[in-house]
Amino acid sequence: MSRHDGPYEPGPARTGAHERRPAGAPHAGPHPGHPLLHVPRSQRGRAIWTVFGVLCAAGVISILASFGGQMAVFPGETLLSFVLLAVSVAIGFALLRRIRPVWSPPRGLSAACVLWGATAATGGALLANNAVHGMLSKTAGLPFTALWGPSLSAPFNEELLKLCGLALIALAAPRAFRGPVDGFVFGALVGLGFQVMENLTYALSLVIEQGATTGAGSVILSFAARVILTGWGSHWAMTAVAGTGLGMIAAAAGRAPARRLVPAVLLILLAVAMHWFFNAPLLAATPGGTLFSSMLNFVITLVVYFTVRHAYRHRMAQAFSADVAAGRMSEADARTLMRRRPRRKALRGSVGPDRSMAVALQAERLARAEPVAAGQQPAPAPG
Repeated sequence: MSRHDGPYEPGPARTGAHERRPAGAPHAGPHPGHPLLHVPRSQRGRAIWTVFGVLCAAGVISILASFGGQMAVFPGETLLSFVLLAVSVAIGFALLRRIRPVWSPPRGLSAACVLWGATAATGGALLANNAVHGMLSKTAGLPFTALWGPSLSAPFNEELLKLCGLALIALAAPRAFRGPVDGFVFGALVGLGFQVMENLTYALSLVIEQGATTGAGSVILSFAARVILTGWGSHWAMTAVAGTGLGMIAAAAGRAPARRLVPAVLLILLAVAMHWFFNAPLLAATPGGTLFSSMLNFVITLVVYFTVRHAYRHRMAQAFSADVAAGRMSEADARTLMRRRPRRKALRGSVGPDRSMAVALQAERLARAEPVAAGQQPAPAPG
């Protein structure tokens, strides 16, 4: 007997007359319409999060080893940079979570993505990039390394390190990391964390390069160049594209993945190519060259986003259509569930136990459709 069989309790009128909540069904999600029902953390999940935390701590140690001295010498500039970047990460965090269609990802997992990018990925990249630059200096000389070192090290080291964190999150929270849309959003959040921490290190480096003569001016100049002008197509965009590929692999887990493996790998390689073009000195001498490469990455990222968004919403509509045909909900209920604002509006007037039941019913309906929308299950045939 499934959990939808057996005795039912009447639901509030606003949740729809066709479906009532199963007696004793679990409440869902921290906010209305969240499809992630509470699942106790497994032993494997605890082990993964432990590794995750250790690697983040190691990243912090690596960052402090490289830039702790500069932070101590220039505390005012460091604080100003922290404040400016904190504003940018807060805005980016809210926007990137909001662009996920139908419902926003859990805040805790979203914050974990930012944390990985800002600590483990950045700290690891400092070590890996320095190692590659050292080898290039010995084999190709200092002038070549200064010109081509960033494009021959960062696209491979940094994208791999950011993807490692995404893979850990996918393994630790498979119910939240189901498909390409999740990969895009979580990948963008990892890239956001990396981008913010990298911008801090560049601001401190610029302070030193300018002889510490302008102080706050150097920080503001770095912020304007790396956030306002070129931030549109930087790390958040690259890792969003790579994360989409990882999301395709996650959606194919447990069944024949070959059909999705090729486009997944191509997306990851596309992210590496975007990073390479962004770092390569090809357009360095051209006025607006860096801005052009940033906007090109932004356009590519938008194309990927709207493609996976359309596919996700189309499959979810198919899942709801099957529920409507089976009499589990009305067409009005299906339209309401597709968007955040109508779901919140449907809850107005419900209070106490009735509201809790309405929230749970919305979440259960979304949870039932989510595997189809993410591409983990084929769309059910109507009827």
